[in-house]
Formats: sequence, structure tokens, C-alpha cells
Amino acid sequence: MLFAAVLFAGITFACDAPDGYRERQEVTVFNERGVYKWYNQMVYQATNACDAYCICFDGVIRYVSRSDKDGYRYMFWSGEYKYYFNM
Repeated sequence: MLFAAVLFAGITFACDAPDGYRERQEVTVFNERGVYKWYNQMVYQATNACDAYCICFDGVIRYVSRSDKDGYRYMFWSGEYKYYFNM
């Protein structure tokens, strides 16, 4: 039963690289306050642009922009909240 739950969670929250993107690396994501962390979030890089990225977060592809917060280079929105990471 536990195995089925773990397998389902892996399927539910996995993302495929969008067309025109390839895997770049896994990162740790922080919320706006820097309090909560999400480990091993996959970042994808556009194959035709060196500075275009997206991230698989909570099972959904989110497009990444430059950070508006000191100490972080990249950010993305999920709902009404901002999330930050570095590569």
C-alpha cells in the first residue's frame, strides 16, 4: 500500500520537459520569506536560448524570470506566491 502511494506521488508530481527545452539541473526552491524549502526541483533550459528557463514545481511547469530579491538569481510565480532559487 505504501509503495503504491509513493509511486502515485512520483507520477502525479513529475513533469516532462516542454517542447524546445532540455533538463538543466535540480535546484532547491525557497518561498518569498526564505523559510520553506523544496528540494530537487528540475530546471529546464531552452535549447535555442541560453538564458530561458522553466521549472517543474508541484507537478506544473512554471516559467522563470530574473529575481527581484537580493540573494537569489531566479524566481517564478505559483498562484499568488513568488518562489526563488539559484543555479
